[in-house]
Amino acid sequence: MALPEALRDAAMRLPGLAARLVGVPSSGLPLGAAAANQVFWMLIDVINAFIEGPDDSAIADGAIADALLTDERLRLALLRLVAFAVRGSQPGRPAFHGIAEGALRVGTCLLGLKTPTALRSLALLDFGRKLLRMDTLQCCSSVFAERAAALEAIAAGAGGAAGVADGGGAEAGTAGPANGLHAPHVQPAIAVLRSCALVESLVRLRAGSVGAPVAQCSARERQQFGGQRQLFACELAAALRDSRVLEHCARWALHAQLAVSAGRVAEVGWADTLAHIILQIWHSSLIAFAVADPALREVLSGPCVRHLVLSLGLAALCAADGGSSHGLPDELLLHLPILGVAAEDLRGMHGRQQLFSASFSCMLLVLEDINAASATPPRDWRSGVGLLRRIGSLLLTSARVRADEAAVAGAGPQPSALQLVLGTADIMAVAVPLLEQFRRLVGDQQAAAAGAPAALAEAEAAWWRLAVDVATQCVRWASSSELAGQADLLCHVWGPVPTDGMFVAGSLPAAPPRTVAAALAGGLLPLWERLLRCAGREPLAPEASLLTCMLEKAGSPAGVCDMLAFCEPLQGAALVATWGKLLRTLAVPQLLLSLGEAADTPRTALACGLVTSAVVLLTAAGGPLVSGWYHSPGAAAAEATAPQLQLARLLSFALYDWLPPLACVAREGVLVMRTVQLNLKEMHTKAISVSSLAVLQWLPVLATGSGAELGRAAEEAVGGAAAEAPAASPAAAGWRQVLLRKAGAVALLGDLFPLTSGSADQPIPMADLKALAIACCYVAVACPGEVRQAVLAAAAEAAAAAGSGGWSPQRLQMLADELSTSQAANGAAPAAAASALASQAELWAAGGGEVGGALVRAVAAMAPGSVHDALAGALASSPFEARAVLRTCSNPACDNLAGDSEARLPLRACGRCGGAWYCRKECLAAHWRTGHREACAGRGGTA
Repeated sequence: MALPEALRDAAMRLPGLAARLVGVPSSGLPLGAAAANQVFWMLIDVINAFIEGPDDSAIADGAIADALLTDERLRLALLRLVAFAVRGSQPGRPAFHGIAEGALRVGTCLLGLKTPTALRSLALLDFGRKLLRMDTLQCCSSVFAERAAALEAIAAGAGGAAGVADGGGAEAGTAGPANGLHAPHVQPAIAVLRSCALVESLVRLRAGSVGAPVAQCSARERQQFGGQRQLFACELAAALRDSRVLEHCARWALHAQLAVSAGRVAEVGWADTLAHIILQIWHSSLIAFAVADPALREVLSGPCVRHLVLSLGLAALCAADGGSSHGLPDELLLHLPILGVAAEDLRGMHGRQQLFSASFSCMLLVLEDINAASATPPRDWRSGVGLLRRIGSLLLTSARVRADEAAVAGAGPQPSALQLVLGTADIMAVAVPLLEQFRRLVGDQQAAAAGAPAALAEAEAAWWRLAVDVATQCVRWASSSELAGQADLLCHVWGPVPTDGMFVAGSLPAAPPRTVAAALAGGLLPLWERLLRCAGREPLAPEASLLTCMLEKAGSPAGVCDMLAFCEPLQGAALVATWGKLLRTLAVPQLLLSLGEAADTPRTALACGLVTSAVVLLTAAGGPLVSGWYHSPGAAAAEATAPQLQLARLLSFALYDWLPPLACVAREGVLVMRTVQLNLKEMHTKAISVSSLAVLQWLPVLATGSGAELGRAAEEAVGGAAAEAPAASPAAAGWRQVLLRKAGAVALLGDLFPLTSGSADQPIPMADLKALAIACCYVAVACPGEVRQAVLAAAAEAAAAAGSGGWSPQRLQMLADELSTSQAANGAAPAAAASALASQAELWAAGGGEVGGALVRAVAAMAPGSVHDALAGALASSPFEARAVLRTCSNPACDNLAGDSEARLPLRACGRCGGAWYCRKECLAAHWRTGHREACAGRGGTA
């Protein structure tokens, strides 16, 4: 591209003039004042070509910047000019100070260019690496060290008569002859600002200007770019570590602030300078993390860096909340700039102002190394916790203010006094590392068995309150990575995934564990319910995304089961009711609807996560109940503690509410697998598999609880009489209703038979033969009439179609044969029971009577001391007793998810009978049409 005349002239002449300026042999005579002035104006033209606007536009065409960057002679000239500037090679010559300042500016602008092409990215990396190899950071470090020493000498009285009225001479009066960059004719604050900006641009180059390569790059360009970027990062980390430029810069900034406070140095661009220093520290921390350089992290924890960062953060916090200054001297507390988002000083302003978030990010960085006792604030972990809580309070205040602004569709009413808040894009960016550090700090104290247990308990509860408040008020502005980080933090009470079975025996502690108690005090269970209800109302909202992340990251919820055992009963029941409502109205319909989708969607991920986690919760909650009732059910029931009884009631409530939709997933899912043969996604396969296996695990429990009385039936069978099914008690009738009507056990088991490995169809991983056989045998003994009808229907269908399906004797015999061949793994009892069931089915198909003695004896052989017996004994005597913990809407199809909790959903009694309660008129009308009309008429006289 043809360059404008001024730039073409600069590109042609600058290489020769720069060589003469730095004294390259055979380049010509040294520059005079007139030639130096020409160099200065040429640099101004180059700067204008590199300046970019906030909307990614440039003052000059982007092609002009690329043309300049590809000129290797010009890049070499700019490198020489930057070296001249940072080394101060022309002491006592004022005409050259403009060149120095212009060179620093052009270097900063060049390094800050955006990188729409791989060519520009590589050019910038090359320029940055050459600057590092010229010891640019070492030279800047020397400049900062000399300036700090000069200011310290002035403060000590060594340069008492050196004060100059022009605002810059006081500092410059002590500048030695070796540093022409800070000669008396240049204001030192402006000159050092340029140096700070150059260092910040170099440090930011790795993570900012040249981030990920653009999409149009070829694979070769991406590989080349990645290698160059990694090399630059390693060289930059070494230069930062060896030069200690950050520590010297922070030391200079602290002395300069004291000089500004005392009026010895004018405040020229001071807030901008401090903002550049903060960004240097922040981007250096990102580099240290990227290259895993602990030595660089140690440099970032130097005393001057720590002091400066904490002072800036404390000054902003005190201005925002008026809290403790932790002994920060007034020279810093009252005079340090309160950095705004545009690197301006917010002191003396009015109304709502946005803070510079990097100040708090760096504050968190240096607070990571809080020791048990420190010589500087914060002096111990309690002080650190106090500071973290204050930052958290600022975050929550900012979230509330921004939410109010959004509610009034504008900036909102401005306060008359100064109000300091963070921007919406900064709230979660600060909140997630703050919560991580807060938890790590408290955890370290717990691990060290430190004293003050009451203070530790309060700190942990405060962490949970803050985490819950952040999840409630701040997630609307979170990015996907921030949502994942927040989900990790909220799920750490969930234990590892069990590997030794579905129902793992365990015991509830006598008192809630420390973490569980803190989570309950902090409001974790209400947060779960709030997120569930938000997701049900708006499945694409940020709250739904956070919930999906939490469901994906959760393993076996041992901690959540403990919370259900020790929480307020209404709180736990409300969570169970809301989860069940979401399974019925959103998760199961969405999961089944999405079986044929080609791509994952947020709705599908949420639905699969809700189903899978519900299964895990059900099976994990059974573990603590198994151990108590396993060997001595009578004694266990008599000695059951309040937490055990509460967990049993909530588990019974969950079985009543959750098992029907899970059975629907199992039934419809396996039918789709068998008939359509879709290539299902992993999340679908997992949800259907765990649902099917869980239902198979729970059906024997429901069969036992529905009044099968297997032991007595076995005794009658041994005596030779045909064992009729005993009449179920009124309490057990509820479980029988769940087993047959709500879960549809007989039809479900019939649908699962064609998917066993002995069938001609393709087997699926979830078909657990042992669990299937046990479930079929228990259901056959508990509900012989219903199973006999299913066997007769399947036999008739098989005869008409010349095949075998459902509960047909042929399928049952194939299942028994399969178990017999793997008897060593599955045990003899399930195989014997399956054979007895197959024989009984043959008798039924031939017109025989009810359950025979062989099947009853085989099932009874599995019953004594089994997990199913233990769980059936531990559950509430009736599911209706469990549901009485919380009154909910009587409409079975209610999908009302308004509010934050099911327990606070307003209900009104039926005006006719008073026995049914509804949350809204639509539910009353729907229930009236689907069956309440008859029930209401029957109870009308007793209303």
